[in-house]
Amino acid sequence: MPTAARRGIVLSMSLWGSRIFLSAVALLLPSMDRSQEPLDYFVTELRVDGSQHLVPIGSRSLVEPVEGTFYSVAHTGTGLTIVSHMEKKPGATQVERLLYLETNTNQVLDRIVKEDEILTGPFGTVYVEKTCFFNRPVASNFGHVTVMAGSSKDPSRREIPVQFSESPKDIPPLTSLSLVRIFQNDAGYLLASANYESSGELGSLNIAETKDGYVTPGRASTVFFFRVDLNKPVAEKYGIPLRIDVQEYLHLRRLSLPNVALHQEIVVVNQHFGFDKLIRQDQLENSAVVSSRYLRPFVTKEEETLDSECDSRFRQQQVMGLPTVE
Repeated sequence: MPTAARRGIVLSMSLWGSRIFLSAVALLLPSMDRSQEPLDYFVTELRVDGSQHLVPIGSRSLVEPVEGTFYSVAHTGTGLTIVSHMEKKPGATQVERLLYLETNTNQVLDRIVKEDEILTGPFGTVYVEKTCFFNRPVASNFGHVTVMAGSSKDPSRREIPVQFSESPKDIPPLTSLSLVRIFQNDAGYLLASANYESSGELGSLNIAETKDGYVTPGRASTVFFFRVDLNKPVAEKYGIPLRIDVQEYLHLRRLSLPNVALHQEIVVVNQHFGFDKLIRQDQLENSAVVSSRYLRPFVTKEEETLDSECDSRFRQQQVMGLPTVE
């Protein structure tokens, strides 16, 4: 073969090899860029798209903002994405979490959790947790509204709802109730938080011991009563009725509770409206309501988008005879 022809073949092969190399680099560079992106970061905007993907917007920072609202984004080793919608108010020492969002491994929204502090004192905090599931069957994955005890000295705190004393005009339907009895014991405090369906049937009872504002490790538990009769002695121990006559309570503004062998500090009844869009909190003394206030949780942009589906799932649970409290 002539020398010129051999040179042409070598040159052609070299060019072909260069094209393959450049194509490989072009494919590799985006993955290299993605691998160098931080797994945990902060952004100031987030969008839930029409397919319920969580889309961070704007520049990503490794430094938590000093104040204002922002989103903490974390990618787990199991393939989930966890987003916390946070707010740091001017002069505040703790950041508040307004909403928790979590995807499944397909990066589609799986659940949201909202927590609001509704009572605070030397015993710690009492908070209400609302959980909604998405992209799961309602029959086996139902949302719930539940009240329980928490620590008051964590680095971040739960949302503080807006408080007002006058009854609002736009009150949604009553969807559940909760009864909180706070006792004092030698170790500190004991909190019994009972959650009732709107019919007045007891669904769950959360028990926790606290000391110096913290929940004592290993001293918190939940007992369920939905179609379960074995746990009746637990309710009796803390003076928790298995059923509340809701209409009688609303009419008389009284609730007689069994006496127990514990020193009682506080008794509170919470009425949860519209699956916790509004709360009326009554404080009781000697079985009678002595003071009341209303609490309205803040509605985030994400909730404005997702609330209609969340409410629809809660209503389906009610029609199917499934619990809405836990």
